[in-house]
Amino acid sequence: DPGIMKMEIAETLHSEDTVTVIEWGDVVSSVLPTDKLTIRLQAIADNQDDRSLHISASGEKSTKILERLHAATP
Repeated sequence: DPGIMKMEIAETLHSEDTVTVIEWGDVVSSVLPTDKLTIRLQAIADNQDDRSLHISASGEKSTKILERLHAATP
């Protein structure tokens, strides 16, 4: 039940100096903030050791964070 998680993660989700990583976030998506970074990992072809990483932003704050990540990436 995602509602149970809502109270447990509310404190860390709104902390300015905390990063909260939630595996299988789609399970609790109804209790997550709308402004968030979504990180998706996907296996590349037949190699089980290699992954592609896709990061998307869905709000003003997360967009700014993503822009800073892009600027810092060579």
